[in-house]
Amino acid sequence: MLDTAFASPVVVIVGMGFPLEIRSVIGALRYLDEQPAMLRDEAFHATYGACRDALDGTASVAEARDVLCALARRRGMLVEDGWTQPAMVAEPASLAA
Repeated sequence: MLDTAFASPVVVIVGMGFPLEIRSVIGALRYLDEQPAMLRDEAFHATYGACRDALDGTASVAEARDVLCALARRRGMLVEDGWTQPAMVAEPASLAA
């Protein structure tokens, strides 16, 4: 099975300011699937495509993480550094380890 875990989690702000920790490509896709249609612009589709490519093995997991970070940073939702405890994790319990 392809390892889709990020080298380090990506933490984004969702909802009314709650942090969400994204630990893998699968978690990123789950997060992206939750995005409303009005936010699905060209940058969203590029990020989604990079994550799909990482699952297919045609792009690296690091590339998918970088593109996800760029999207979150562009939208002002990325927690850069220093976050210690997320409120939520975008992984099913069986994948969060």
